[in-house]
Amino acid sequence: MRILILSPVFPLPPTTGTRVRLAGLIRALKANGNEIGFVGNVTAGEREHITECRSWFSDLELRTVGATGAQAAPLGDKLARLARVAAMCLTGTPLFAALVRHPFHERAVRKLAPGYDALLVEFFFMALNAPEDVLEALGPRAALVEHDISFVPKRRAFQVAPWPGKLLLWLRYRLWKLEETRQLRRFRTVVAMSGHDAGELRALAPQARVIVAPNGVDTASIRPSPGPRPMGSTSLLFVGGMGHAPNLDAVRHFVREHMPLLRRAVPGVSLTVAGDTAGMDLSDLAGPDVRFTGFVEDLAPLYAGCAASVAPFRIGGGTRLKILESMAAGLPVITSAVGAEGLPLEHRKSALFAEGPAETLAALRALREEPGLADALSEEARRLCVERFDWTAIAAGLERDLKKQMETHRAH
Repeated sequence: MRILILSPVFPLPPTTGTRVRLAGLIRALKANGNEIGFVGNVTAGEREHITECRSWFSDLELRTVGATGAQAAPLGDKLARLARVAAMCLTGTPLFAALVRHPFHERAVRKLAPGYDALLVEFFFMALNAPEDVLEALGPRAALVEHDISFVPKRRAFQVAPWPGKLLLWLRYRLWKLEETRQLRRFRTVVAMSGHDAGELRALAPQARVIVAPNGVDTASIRPSPGPRPMGSTSLLFVGGMGHAPNLDAVRHFVREHMPLLRRAVPGVSLTVAGDTAGMDLSDLAGPDVRFTGFVEDLAPLYAGCAASVAPFRIGGGTRLKILESMAAGLPVITSAVGAEGLPLEHRKSALFAEGPAETLAALRALREEPGLADALSEEARRLCVERFDWTAIAAGLERDLKKQMETHRAH
């Protein structure tokens, strides 16, 4: 089948979970014989990756964003866009979402959609670029892909925030929920990342069929280290870019609340944070035992040398690729309930759950002192990834569900 993707980001380089998901699914769908079209954004620095993946796409329509020296739009076009953004904000659309809407994407979708069997719109705010007549013509063949329920992290952020900032965060949450719900109700098909998310999405969009295509992992390339597990390691790993608010909140919380107890109780304990930090000042968190590496292309040496991957999330949503990749690599995971949300993890079977500093300490001690625990966790987590979260299986399931929606459309 022919699948058109409308996305705010380009699949390469794989510096964020969204890009990793896009690249993994596109490769797997392409390998199954599907044809893929892509409409989206690319930064000037990312354009060098176009050649690397051009063969993935039958059609490729990209708007370069953030480019210096780019040709300026005519004044009339600028004023028209400014007026449209202002009008959208007055009806409750968050400014960020209003700014994502652009005539380039609307024209490209309108031009290409008639030649495709299905349209996947990544994130609710990109749905603002999907013209109503196109969605009407496609019917259930147009799907909104909810990488997370975007207002949920906003809700959690205001819940954990102190006053007086809590009030502004509550207002942001309400505006995001209003617009996300509005966009969800334009679609007859919605893609969720987990059964957990699917339940909430069905309540928000009762007119839609909600299908699940979870985040996944390339289990062929991410594998456990062939060497022996490091005995007595006190090194912890967090994987994720600091430009993503839930990641930054998780690391800040872990360093400030968990590390003091771990330092007192576990000599030599350290935390390595692997992920994009470009343009960020993290000097208040970094130290001799807290290291920020920036983006790391090959995480295998870090997976092999650490005792556990930590996922101390408080405000995230969706399911976390970083957890799945640690599991696939055979690295035991210590996670909060929010971090494990949507994943079929069981305490002391496939992961260790820890909410506060004392529980994190207990988990690390268990890994170091209980014979066989780390190996048992690694084996079960790896099995889950291979059987349920490999991109090949996820792409096959998504393709199957989209074909059912095509049949529904033909029947009507």
